[in-house]
Amino acid sequence: MLNNDYKMGGIDIAPNNEIFKTAKKIFVKEVSTLSSSGKAKAVVTANGDTIMAVAKHGKGTVFVIGDPWIYNEYLDGRRLPAEFENFKAANDLSRWLIANARKR
Repeated sequence: MLNNDYKMGGIDIAPNNEIFKTAKKIFVKEVSTLSSSGKAKAVVTANGDTIMAVAKHGKGTVFVIGDPWIYNEYLDGRRLPAEFENFKAANDLSRWLIANARKR
């Protein structure tokens, strides 16, 4: 991000995303693209690059993104323009993680 140009870090969430049911656009400060292999699959892409991926591993599920995008200054609605829905995305991800947790 250069000089608070938040649009540089904007990531559109495709409709019918398996994780992000309500969020349509998020802000990712330091985008790191991913290379996935094996059972990993992209769940969020931008310009043909994988931004977030998931994979089943052992008895669990792995979610990966190359940026710590869920933290105070980008969730509380005070810093980001209203077009970014990081708080909604954090809720969507939390719901998905809970739904995918295995009961013991």
